[in-house]
Amino acid sequence: HMDESIAGDWNPALMDNALALAVRPPKRSLGFNFRKNGFEVKKAYFGYRKEIRKITAFLIVVLCLLGLDLGVDYYSLKKRYNALDRQITEVFRKTLPDVKRIVDPVHQMKVRINEIKKSALSLPGIGGNSKVLDVLRDLALRVPESADVHVTRIVLDPDAVLIRGQTDTFNTVDTIKKGLEPSPHFSAVTISSANLDRSGNRVQFEMKLERVR
Repeated sequence: HMDESIAGDWNPALMDNALALAVRPPKRSLGFNFRKNGFEVKKAYFGYRKEIRKITAFLIVVLCLLGLDLGVDYYSLKKRYNALDRQITEVFRKTLPDVKRIVDPVHQMKVRINEIKKSALSLPGIGGNSKVLDVLRDLALRVPESADVHVTRIVLDPDAVLIRGQTDTFNTVDTIKKGLEPSPHFSAVTISSANLDRSGNRVQFEMKLERVR
């Protein structure tokens, strides 16, 4: 506020510039800063700082839940894949017990099936209504499912089929023989040998099946 005695003699056009220079701070600056106190410019985002923090926290929670969901799905799929792979390997071992090194059971099974198909066409005297696959299928159907038998070798030729394997008792050997005798593919079924193995718990047997001509 200007004193009245001075205000009467004040000439704004001549004296305002001089007054401004007099009240200007002595340090170097770019000019006068009129944006102070109530006129100070405030950054707009300061008023939304809480909202920004809430949104950021919400996004972090959402990302964490998405990551957790993906992790659970991956673990579940991997678990199912491992279980299926074990089942395939188990079936392969039961079907082809002579194969000791298992790398890709599905591919190895396809290769063995192709070999069997080729053998059905290449063996002399085996054709028409008596192909290898027909004979093997008939053998599998006529062996009782309840029989504890493990076939270790099958040899087919134009005259006979030789079967070697292991079972639990001598009676089971006789049961297998009686089951194969009605087959239309064989004229006679003979037990070539039946003996206890070294452990004394299993019976090793050999059968010869004369083929119908």
